[in-house]
Amino acid sequence: MTARFARWSWRLAVALLVPLHARAQGADPIAEVRKASAETWAAVTKHLLSGDITGLASLWTADGLLISAGSPNISGAANIEANVKRQAAQVKFLAFSHVTQTLEASGDLALETGTQTATVQVNGQKPMTSTSRYVIVYRREKGAWRTRLDMETPAPAPARAMPQPRSHD
Repeated sequence: MTARFARWSWRLAVALLVPLHARAQGADPIAEVRKASAETWAAVTKHLLSGDITGLASLWTADGLLISAGSPNISGAANIEANVKRQAAQVKFLAFSHVTQTLEASGDLALETGTQTATVQVNGQKPMTSTSRYVIVYRREKGAWRTRLDMETPAPAPARAMPQPRSHD
């Protein structure tokens, strides 16, 4: 398997994992979403590391949409789950983490951006670690925040030092 496949696999899995569970009614919307986001990412990590694909899929809205660089869009929680199940037969998650950069909410919609890093092993080969950037749109349905849209792209490579211009003395 290629590194690109491994990056796509874990990004797809992560996209399945990001519902938010709202608890307090009438509370500060950002505080509510922040708490639910933390709970959700804990569940995502648990599901990824244990290989619980059904648990991951339960975090999506029925009409969820996954957009991943270099791959066709996947629409619908059932299609996302089926795709991740195929991937999980070859990819094992060894470690997973994320960093939220922004989190906003308005009504029944919330937006989160950040980076996520996963170490995976594809078909028993040497583990690979990759990082991607994400934008997730959550939608509150019957009191629970679920992933409506997850768009991911590989993180840019670290900047290289620019060569210094030569003087023409």
